[in-house]
Amino acid sequence: MDAAFRNQIGELDFPGELPTADPAVSCTFRPGPGYKWGYGLLLNPADIPGMRRAWSGAWAGLCNTQFWIDRTADVCASVYSNFLPFVTPEALKLYNDFEKRYTHPSDRCLPRSQPGKRFRRRKAGPAGPAQVPVRVRGGWQGSR
Repeated sequence: MDAAFRNQIGELDFPGELPTADPAVSCTFRPGPGYKWGYGLLLNPADIPGMRRAWSGAWAGLCNTQFWIDRTADVCASVYSNFLPFVTPEALKLYNDFEKRYTHPSDRCLPRSQPGKRFRRRKAGPAGPAQVPVRVRGGWQGSR
């Protein structure tokens, strides 16, 4: 597992831009310079302010499903969606807004001293009551 989070391409960088071959299916992917590649994960060698920590791994699927794993912050999250084209400005905003909200949830969770409480209800929004994942003994528990 550790090898997935280790740079597997040495001094090379993951391309800062991958031009699209089919604009109806994918926009040009522009992760920016300096990213590395582990076994199956795009790695950021530096912290991304307000988001993931250095050497986190991430990837996205064609229909704008995205996940990241930040082992330093003990956070793993996914965004599941199903639309094309890939990496539109709207998809990138969705990824970034979601990650900024949930990368560092420790200040929004119950203390670890309350392992029996797995979820905390938040104020209901237009879609009804929301629940957030809470860290409990043994790791993160997903929302219901």
